[in-house]
Amino acid sequence: MNSRFPILSTISTLIRVLGIIIAIAAVLTFLIRFNNNLGEAIVVLVGGLIAAIYMYAIAELIGVAFAIEQNTRQSSEYPARQIAGSGSGKRQSNPIPPRSTESLASYKGP
Repeated sequence: MNSRFPILSTISTLIRVLGIIIAIAAVLTFLIRFNNNLGEAIVVLVGGLIAAIYMYAIAELIGVAFAIEQNTRQSSEYPARQIAGSGSGKRQSNPIPPRSTESLASYKGP
């Protein structure tokens, strides 16, 4: 459960559970109607499974949005920690090494 968005997290869980219930109901309905009307039973099974897959996918998309939000938050806090952690106002170390000017000087172009 996401502590920043508890209601959206609860909705995601409810949608996921509802998708599973719909899939189970579609299979049970198919088994009950199989002997009476095969065409109707197949339509109910396929339609129910498609609806269940869509609902489960929507719940997963909410989870992906949570992951993107958390990753974005961590990425935006990283530079602030680097600057704040130095103490003297200077950056501690650059994780990206500087480019060599020799390779640029010898570049002839296309």
